[in-house]
Amino acid sequence: MKKGIFTILMLSVLTKFSAQTCDELKLENQQLKDKLQQYGITLNSNTIVNSFSNDIKINFIKCVGDKKQQTVTVFFNFTNNTLPNQSLTLMDNFFDGRNALYAGALDEIGNGYKPIKAKFGPNDGFFSSTTLSTGNAPIMASITFANILPDIKKLSAVNFFVKSQNLLGGDNRIEGLAEIKNIIIDWK
Repeated sequence: MKKGIFTILMLSVLTKFSAQTCDELKLENQQLKDKLQQYGITLNSNTIVNSFSNDIKINFIKCVGDKKQQTVTVFFNFTNNTLPNQSLTLMDNFFDGRNALYAGALDEIGNGYKPIKAKFGPNDGFFSSTTLSTGNAPIMASITFANILPDIKKLSAVNFFVKSQNLLGGDNRIEGLAEIKNIIIDWK
């Protein structure tokens, strides 16, 4: 009988301790998520980013939809750890030698969208250039797409083009396609 009472007491203490610890962890997790959101960062672990260059990294930040305007803006940044004196240009079209290719977004059911606006560093618009120094100082960028209905929850892919070249001349000119895949839209 004493063993049964002791077992019941131990189980109730352990259950209370586990529940308290679990609740504390949930609260701490929510506080961390709130802090990240305060800085405009959303966690989206399934998002894949393919850069146009091995030397210049593109980091997905967030994707925000405006229900009223029916627009979606994808936010990302660029960092450069190896190439000195780089100038980057964000482009909405590119000629690959045979075909003209255009920037765009594709939703999860196959609808395509053209970009209507871009911001690259301190500049507005496509074909604007900005200096990307070596190190971890990121350059912020965003591309906005129109006519996306709020019932679209995810973009399968966003494609755009980037050109990188040395401001002092030289052979390290790189240009090509960048792609961000599996983007969940945070509708506001």
